[in-house]
Amino acid sequence: MAKVRNSDQKNPNKVNLQKNSSNDKKMPGIILPLISILVVVLAIIGGTFYILIHNNINNLAEKYRSVLQDKPALAWMLPAPLNPEDPWYMPANEVRKKYEELVKENQNLKTQLEESQKKVEELQNYKNEAEAGMSEFEKKKAQLEKDIADFQTKVAQEDDTGFRDFYEEINPEKAAELYAGIVKRQEASKELEKIAGIYAEMDVGSAASILNEMGSEKIDLIVSILSFMDTKDAAGIIALLDRNLASLITESMYTVVQE
Repeated sequence: MAKVRNSDQKNPNKVNLQKNSSNDKKMPGIILPLISILVVVLAIIGGTFYILIHNNINNLAEKYRSVLQDKPALAWMLPAPLNPEDPWYMPANEVRKKYEELVKENQNLKTQLEESQKKVEELQNYKNEAEAGMSEFEKKKAQLEKDIADFQTKVAQEDDTGFRDFYEEINPEKAAELYAGIVKRQEASKELEKIAGIYAEMDVGSAASILNEMGSEKIDLIVSILSFMDTKDAAGIIALLDRNLASLITESMYTVVQE
């Protein structure tokens, strides 16, 4: 035993090499478990962080969204936003891009609105002009129809037989209408002739007294009666009438002559 010890004492380097060799054998056995533990811990921490963010526990995802969404390594953990168009859920560059798009779209809509308003004003002006033109046309048409009707009536009265034959070939219905009016006026004229004859047979004073009582309310009838009387008889009656009534009769008779 003494020899062995003496040998070890004589070779101290040999003893150190043996110790180092023993330590080197122990190191891999310690490092691997440590690495495994570290990986597990990191996995637990990462998994916990993912669960907290992805499930928006305690509103963590929304609270840190603006920070995480700009970091690609972490942004994938975020849950889908409730409204992708909400600027709160968009990255800063996307918000800026969206803002520029909205400004451009707003300008386009404003331009379209102005053009539409101009077209509406043009259409309104056109409508007003068309309505004014139509109104004027209707007035002229009504006046023309009235003038034609008056002309036809006058011609028919002057030449009833020839005009009737001519007009029946063109417009039988209008001819019937015109001549119904003519017949009615002829019948009225016959009655007025009878009444005028009665007044002509009466005493001038009595006739004037009756006509005075009829007054201005029946001025047309008085004028018609006097028109069918002899001029001398009519003048004698008018001379005895009330001055105001006589004046109205004279004006009315003048109007009839003008027509």
